[in-house]
Amino acid sequence: MQQQQKDLNINFENFVQIYYEDMEHCLRENTMRTKKFIIDLKIISYFKKRI
Repeated sequence: MQQQQKDLNINFENFVQIYYEDMEHCLRENTMRTKKFIIDLKIISYFKKRI
């Protein structure tokens, strides 16, 4: 990650937002859109139910 957080107590959704911001400069638009769709639909929704 290009951004550095001093606080290690970050929730998963905030971590994903930082990941999106870092990666959107490295990936093509369609690739980023696909990653967001999968992460938002499958991964974040799964962890929301667990927490």
